[in-house]
Amino acid sequence: TLTSLSSKIMHGVISIARQVQVTHLAKACRTMLRTSIMPTSLHTRRIASQSGTPPHGIKTAAELDWKPAYGEPATLQPRQVPMGIHRYGPVPETLALCASHESILMGEWKGDVPAVFVHGSPGNCHDFKYLLPELDKHGVPWVTIDLPGQGESPLPQVDSHIACPAAECAELHSGGLTVAGVMDALNIPRGMLIAHSVGGAVALMFSGLHRQRVAGTVLLSAPSIEPHQGIRPHFVSKLSSHFLCAIPRSWHDVVLPQARKVLTRIGFPRNIKDNEVMMTMHRARSLDFGMQKSSAQRARTGGVPFLVAYATNDKIIETARFRELVGALGPAVKLAVELPDGGHVIQKLWAKDLGSAIHQFHRTLPGVKSQKEPHSS
Repeated sequence: TLTSLSSKIMHGVISIARQVQVTHLAKACRTMLRTSIMPTSLHTRRIASQSGTPPHGIKTAAELDWKPAYGEPATLQPRQVPMGIHRYGPVPETLALCASHESILMGEWKGDVPAVFVHGSPGNCHDFKYLLPELDKHGVPWVTIDLPGQGESPLPQVDSHIACPAAECAELHSGGLTVAGVMDALNIPRGMLIAHSVGGAVALMFSGLHRQRVAGTVLLSAPSIEPHQGIRPHFVSKLSSHFLCAIPRSWHDVVLPQARKVLTRIGFPRNIKDNEVMMTMHRARSLDFGMQKSSAQRARTGGVPFLVAYATNDKIIETARFRELVGALGPAVKLAVELPDGGHVIQKLWAKDLGSAIHQFHRTLPGVKSQKEPHSS
């Protein structure tokens, strides 16, 4: 009901905004974005590091003898792969993919359960460039996806679904339908999802709705079942996102730079493309924490195993939310690791140990055969 109300309010705001000058609109958008998406604490002070012993069941880097280390990043050259004819209408005709084996992209993979990488927003497949070589060393097959409108993938065929049912709208804009479309196009019956940031919301939703297609899920710096500090207050944040998604395209040149400034202040790079800003807004408005909670329950009861990792100095999602996520998944979490450093992109600083942990997790999944000799991609 709140989403429906916010949609009606935004239509009213838009009709009024069309009557004012563009410069006034830019000022209003700047004020709205700064006060809604960014937590107040980021305006005045650095977020205090959260201390305290983690709850029972969550391991620390010291306990596991993990050390910060990352090697040479992978050189990724995404290829436009046809998605074919399928039921996921909003998925573009092609998507930019990379894979450890040519046969995966050809839809002819017959080996072990592959890892399917889902990046955050803003983001693209290069977010995992330090982690991929570690999986190669351990012989874990993988495929990365540039979600629609991000990286080198084109925009979705339909970019405005304000009136669609809540569940479909959330899965559409979060990227869940894209994951299903890619797995269908590549003939992957089951995969191990590895997701970062808001991609974790995609993976959690997919794990709950399509449990038969998920062998296991790895969540890196993923959102919990309640709003985190980077998007509170959430209702106002969703209202702002609805506004940015609904404005006429002729206003994009004025509004998008303001949204980009907000994302930059939160900690994202300055060179975010306009398409990625818009898709970030789409996914922000579709982030449904009620669905997050129900997806966690479905995945937990459905027997999907999880590996969860995060850092205590993350400036976007606070430690309490990460611990809450681990608690919500309960016994489905086979390993939860709390790291002292790495910020929101732990897969760079902790690539070697994360790669080893994912390899061990992968070996325990149903359908995974004995590991073959490591290979180079």
